[in-house]
Amino acid sequence: FKREIVNLNMEQRLLQADEVETWLDFLGACFQFKGITRDFFALRVAMDPWFRAEEDVFVCVDTNATPQPSIVCAVRIYRRQMRTLDDVMRCAAIGDVATHEQYRKRGLATNLLHFALRHVHEKHACTLAALHTSLQPLVSYYEKNSGFTSVPLQYHVYKLANELKPSDTLLSLSRYEMPEDDTNPIKSMLALYERDITSCAGGFVRVCGENPWVSETSHEMENETKKHLYWSTWVRRVVLYPGFSCWVMRRKSDDSIVAYSIMQLGTGGLYENMLQVKEFCSSYDDETEKQKVFADMVCTVTIRMREEGCTVTRISIPEAVFLSHVGNSSAPIASALSTPDESQQVDDLFKGKSMHVVKGSAPLGGDVWIDKGQMYKMIGADSVGGVEDIILKEGKHVHYFSTIDSF
Repeated sequence: FKREIVNLNMEQRLLQADEVETWLDFLGACFQFKGITRDFFALRVAMDPWFRAEEDVFVCVDTNATPQPSIVCAVRIYRRQMRTLDDVMRCAAIGDVATHEQYRKRGLATNLLHFALRHVHEKHACTLAALHTSLQPLVSYYEKNSGFTSVPLQYHVYKLANELKPSDTLLSLSRYEMPEDDTNPIKSMLALYERDITSCAGGFVRVCGENPWVSETSHEMENETKKHLYWSTWVRRVVLYPGFSCWVMRRKSDDSIVAYSIMQLGTGGLYENMLQVKEFCSSYDDETEKQKVFADMVCTVTIRMREEGCTVTRISIPEAVFLSHVGNSSAPIASALSTPDESQQVDDLFKGKSMHVVKGSAPLGGDVWIDKGQMYKMIGADSVGGVEDIILKEGKHVHYFSTIDSF
């Protein structure tokens, strides 16, 4: 699978070592119309500790192009491990799919995608693929032409009260910038994350050493630097994105971290003035304590942001976080949540997108935003079962994918 001739002029193959800069230039040119620059893709290379250019980037080259053969289509595979209902699987997360405008509508990207998935299955025993698209027509296209299954992500959206009051005086909240020389909080957050995702299906495993597609020895996984590699590179850089922030809740008595959250404050369009809970994990097992710490986190963060001059009027909560840390109308946060204003004309703004809204269908009168763009596919003829068997088991687990890991 090192290379494959599509027709007399087109060659599918892996990227070569001396082509990385050319590939980044190509991506920057293809996505320029969206306002996405070459620097964005270069950053995502630099922040991914598991990136292997000569193994993870697949290109289609026009061998007749002048003055020299040129890349006309590209697909990147993000090598990950994903937790399913009963196991952890090697996952090929598909991203950075691009085709030169003069070569579109020829099926090059679809053929290259299939070539890439065959390769990672044969060489790396990868049996699961994941992708995300924000466009509804592409959801239908990938279902029909590539065998992907949509497994929607759901978010509960509410209006936030003007008056908020935290309840727990035994905890303290602070913003955490993830400095490179301070890894102890990262260790605590990593433990909370890995603990919480075991109850869900769809989350990426973040403790994978230097290569998530190679089994680590027990000695290698005892290496603290390797264990925290993804957190100290990928997660840390995401937190530094504009509008993002990481918050930790500590117990005052011993300064231990009992919860953390990564959030993003929207600044335009659909997410204007919306506090998006990207991730929330806590150390509590008791339902009341879990509800309490979530309420304290949301209320205190919102108060802090408002004091800093930010306008925060709405909140978005992933369904899995809502079910585990809110749950019902007796939860402490319930009094701060209400039905979003009818003036939010989200239907028109979501037209043609993979996201749609079911108004008033969430508990406590909130809206449910349903993103059908999260898609999965089993790879290889020897793969047993389908996506439904590993992710969608009614009543057993909740599908949860943290967008911090978006590829």
